[in-house]
This record gives sequence, C-alpha cells and structure tokens, in this order.
Amino acid sequence: MNAENYQQLCKWCDIALNAQTSKRERVAIPWLHIIREHPVFLKNYEHLFAGKPTLKRTLSKIWQTSKEKIIVLKTIMFSLFSSGVPWYGHLSISKVEVLFISHLLNESQIGKHHDFYFGDIPMEYHHNSGPVLIALLNHSGVSGKKNGQRWKSKSVSRVIFSRTLTFQKELKNLISLIKESISLTRIAKNVADKVYKRILTTASSKAISADALGSLRLYAQIKILVTTVRPRMIVVTHEGHAWERMAFAAARCVSPEIKCVGYQHAAIFKRQHAIRRILKEEYNPDHIFTSGVVSQKILEMTPGLSGITKSTLGSNRNLNNKEAINTQNIVEMANDICLVIPEGITSECNRLMEFSLECAEIMPEIKFIWRFHPSTSYAVLMKKNKKISHLPRNITLSKSSLSEDIKHSNIVLYRGSTAVVSAVVGNCRPIYLGSIDEMTIDPLFNLNNSWKRIVSSVDEFYEVLHFGDREKAEVISDRNNSIAYGKEYYTPYDYHELRNL
Repeated sequence: MNAENYQQLCKWCDIALNAQTSKRERVAIPWLHIIREHPVFLKNYEHLFAGKPTLKRTLSKIWQTSKEKIIVLKTIMFSLFSSGVPWYGHLSISKVEVLFISHLLNESQIGKHHDFYFGDIPMEYHHNSGPVLIALLNHSGVSGKKNGQRWKSKSVSRVIFSRTLTFQKELKNLISLIKESISLTRIAKNVADKVYKRILTTASSKAISADALGSLRLYAQIKILVTTVRPRMIVVTHEGHAWERMAFAAARCVSPEIKCVGYQHAAIFKRQHAIRRILKEEYNPDHIFTSGVVSQKILEMTPGLSGITKSTLGSNRNLNNKEAINTQNIVEMANDICLVIPEGITSECNRLMEFSLECAEIMPEIKFIWRFHPSTSYAVLMKKNKKISHLPRNITLSKSSLSEDIKHSNIVLYRGSTAVVSAVVGNCRPIYLGSIDEMTIDPLFNLNNSWKRIVSSVDEFYEVLHFGDREKAEVISDRNNSIAYGKEYYTPYDYHELRNL
C-alpha cells in the first residue's frame, strides 16, 4: 500500500466513525481504527485497493470470515458456562482517586507491585495522594479467576477483567453488532466512491467479530467498575485502539465529570494515525500523557489534537543509564560489530536476517549479532526459512541482555524495532533498512542527520561503514546530538505530572 492509498484509507474510516449514523457499536469495531502504517497491519486493508477479486482472494476472504464467525459462536457458547462476573480479584475499597487500565501480558507479572506499563506511579500516588485501582486486560492465557487474588496483600488493589459476561449480556451485545452490520451494508449500497463502499462493506463483516464483541464487553465492565469505585480520573494506555475509546465513553456514561486520560506509551511513527485524530467528544481523552519529550512534541504539533492538553509522564523504557553507554567512538573501534534487531514478526525477521547474511558474506571483517524479539527464536525461524540455516563465522546469535549487546556493538541495523532507541543512547550508529516502494516504519523518522543512515542495498551498507576522514567531524557531532535525542525519547517517570493533573 502506498502513502496515497493509506491517506485515503484513514480519511474514509474516520468519516465512517464520525458519521451521524455512527453509534457505540460502530466505534467498537477495531478494524475501522487505523493505528499506523506497518505493512503487516495494513495486510488487512490491501483488498480495498486491489483490482477485481481473484478466486484465491475470494476463497481467502470466505475462510477468514468463517473463522471470525466461529470464534464469535465459541464465545457465546462459552458464556453459557461462565459465572458472568465482570472481573476477578480482591476489591477491598469502595472509592478510589484514580482508576488505571493496564494489561496482564504474562504470568510473571502476577503478584508484583510494579506495573508493566505504569511502573511505580500507581504505588506512589496510593501512598501520597489517595487510593488507586489497577484493572488489567488479560492477554496472558492464564486464568484470571485463579490469579486475581494474588495481589490481595498488596497495597494497590488489582482486578483482572473476565473474558466473558453472562450469556444474556453477550447475546445482547452480539445482536446489537448484527444490527450495526445490517446498517453498514444498507449505507454502503448508496455510496458512490468505490473505496468507501468497500470499507463499509468490510466493516459490516468485521462488526460480527470477537474483537468488536470484546470492545462492547469492556464497555460494560468499565461502566460497572466506575459505578463501584467512583474514581475522579481514569488513565488508559493509549495507542488509538477501539477499546480505549470505549473505555472513555463508558467512564463518562457513569460519571460525566470524570477526567479521562490517555497514556501514550509506545513509539509514535511517521504516519501514526488513530492516536493523532479525534472522534466524537465522548470517545476522546481530556489529556494525553506521553512517554517522553519527543512524543509530546509530535503530539503538540498535531492539528487534530489542539484542544487536548499533553504532558510527559515518562516511561519504564527510559534510557538514562550510564551502564548502557558504549564509550568507544565509532572511528576508534578496531572492528565493526553490527547489532541486528528485528521486530517479533516473521516477515520482518526474515528481511533483516537475509540482508545481514548477505552483508556478512561479502564483508567478513564485520561481525553481526542477531538479537531476536522474545516472541521469536532462531530455531523456529530457521525451520521456515532455509536461507538462514547455515551461518558464517561472523554472525552470532545473542545470548546476552540488550544492554550487553549494545555495549559490544557500534552499529545497529533495524527497521521497526523501538529497541533502536536504546542502541542510539548506547552509542550505536543506526542504519535503517528501507525500500523506495514502501512507507517508512522507522521509529527514528524525525532524526535526520549524518549519524543515522538509510540503506536499501548491500553496496549502500558498505558505503556507510567506509566513510572518509572529512566526514568524521560531522558524524561525531551528529552522534552526540542523536544520543541526546534518544534520551528524550523515553524519559524517567514523573509522579508529580499525575498528581498535578
């Protein structure tokens, strides 16, 4: 998908969401919320700009739609045997100051004081200003019912949202989504623009999905929770997802005066969309906390967010750690060592591995360290990609921490991984592997100097590493500026920002 198509996609999806006919059920459809321009994410939209449907695409669409409907049916059936409680956990307080909506990603988080996204901010607020509650969306695969009580003795109460409500409530939500699906199909028939017609038709199908059903479920759960603990403020992790908007609407439905806050915790990319646009008033945050100064500046310059205040809360990814700094200068190292950091996506891993493998074979004097995302492994990738089954001596697989890998490297080869920010602070020269026929997914898209380089071929990679003496002074100066930029990307948590708000 090119930039023009992407822009058109964002425009029409926003029109659908903000139309007079748009109600809660439409905003609950995740497919209509365009998060960002990553090619993997955009695969779900490529058919909108394709020509006449081929037999292969038609069969693929039928299969995908069938799978979605089966999952919905399973959810409804599961609710028949569920207690239907909105959450699990020990809730010993009837009134809180702040309600945090966070995430349970894996079992290792259970029982810990420190929250994966908000760090010690909830604990500090609890001790200094008043009681708080953390409600967790369960992505872990472990039972919320069995583990919800494991924070019982902790000072900050936590609950885990259940995965289903009662059969009657789930069925009621499904019926409302079916009605929205029918409405979207009816509207699409009267639309002249081909792309918009396809968007409405696809949204009609996506309305009857487990994801949309989950958005409405969370709306109901947060309504009950806000009614129960009556918070003055709700703070939600904020990337532009449908469920985040439903969280704000649910809180306001119960308490119109509640302060709704979004916490932008992930990197903001060049064409990040959903977080940088507003919907109808009930779905928007009153304030946006950012993870660093860089993100705050980007959002401050976004015209669509001019009516929403912003401030920097900080992040647990902050990089002001002297131990992570490699004090060696790039021009002083005897041998170049390149750290390769793909995202946890198979196609992205293959692209970076195959490119760096080609570089390693042509440039044996350069060492490469392949560092994989925790969700992937070389063993699994190798089974599906025989090109990487035999590695030369100058490629090694990382067995160290990110900090250690950065210490022993002076170059970092990357695409969409935000670990590059750590590498930049650690004095590694960033080299982005791009292509002229795609939109950039570079987390450092607004870092433009001679220290960061963009390459699309092995020859260009070679040229970047073999610069002359005349370039050294400029490169070293830009390196220092880049390190300063990296330190502002994620800043330390500032509890007072929450308290002041």
